[in-house]
Amino acid sequence: MRAIVAVVGLAGALTAAACCHVGVAERPFTPAELEAERRAQHDRAGAGVESAVVGPFVVVASGPMPRVVRDEAAETIGWASRLLRADFFTHDPGAVLTIWVFSDDESYMRGSSAILGITPGTPYGFYRSCKRALVVNAGNGYGTLVHEMVHAYMDGDFPDAPVGLKEGLASLFEAPREEAGHIRGATNWRLPALQRAIAARTAPSFTRMAEGGRGDFSGKDGAALYATARYLCFYLQERGLLQRFYRAFRGRSERSSDDATGLTTLQDTTARDLGTLRTEWERFVAELALR
Repeated sequence: MRAIVAVVGLAGALTAAACCHVGVAERPFTPAELEAERRAQHDRAGAGVESAVVGPFVVVASGPMPRVVRDEAAETIGWASRLLRADFFTHDPGAVLTIWVFSDDESYMRGSSAILGITPGTPYGFYRSCKRALVVNAGNGYGTLVHEMVHAYMDGDFPDAPVGLKEGLASLFEAPREEAGHIRGATNWRLPALQRAIAARTAPSFTRMAEGGRGDFSGKDGAALYATARYLCFYLQERGLLQRFYRAFRGRSERSSDDATGLTTLQDTTARDLGTLRTEWERFVAELALR
């Protein structure tokens, strides 16, 4: 498998309006349904592509060496799906989604426009639920692929999650690894800037991050918001609390609207008030090192 690394831009992983949420699958897609979708998307892309079914997804690879890219992407998709479902998501997306994997910058830009009618706002990849599509530039590795898969699963599993959780969890797994049968995020390129911001007392508060909308995460302070969200998820992961927090927050959201940001659930899960948690988190982040 090619090294799973990525640098996901601020405009990446854009999710669509609520009307486009794919929901969750009421039953597994049949092999015939998946194969029919593979053929349809393969024909849509035209000559020179390679495709495969990696349930519940279809993967179509284009650009130089498409067969190699298809096989590498299929391996990553199967691996990530198994681990994400085991730890976080109880259902598959409610529609067959196509993962478009382009070999390099040129094929990514050209293919996104020609096939999907989208001009990418990021050189790395994006998810568009209205298009039933995940789009990835494999020239930057496959970390973006796992990032966008998290968005696709959350679109059905927890569509009302705040942007901070969606981007925190997705960006956590843009540097994924497997440990004892579980998916885990490693430290990544977002760490040094966050450490500097914490030292300078300019890092976003948890409240600002949790209340941030799509425009905030795509705006001038987006990098700091992404990093804060990611390393809060990383902190929970390293404390063995991430799965518990996610499931508790999702369950609470399904029952009521009394914790839209997740901050109350966060305090309940960690048994810390926000001030104490922030102090512990800042100390934790300061001691991290890139691996």
